[in-house]
Amino acid sequence: GGSALAGESSLVAALRETLEETGLDHRDAEKQCIISYRRGDWFGDVWLFRSKFSLSDVVLQDGETTDKRMADKETVLKMKQDGTFCAYDYIEDFMARV
Repeated sequence: GGSALAGESSLVAALRETLEETGLDHRDAEKQCIISYRRGDWFGDVWLFRSKFSLSDVVLQDGETTDKRMADKETVLKMKQDGTFCAYDYIEDFMARV
């Protein structure tokens, strides 16, 4: 997660944040904004990037990321239910669309 800087589009912000937090550059990936929502005085876009990479390609950023794991949809949904995944309220909707 992250936020856009002044003048950035949500896509540019998502690409930058993904690169900063995981070391993965998805500029050449298939890109799709799956969900857009508004909360009070801000809005959010949830992007899906499709590309090939291995878990060893993921580089964690100190202070931002703590671990990495590959998981399928069912595993992510179970982790959210168990409280071991971020409690984003849009996860079920996102997974139903991908």
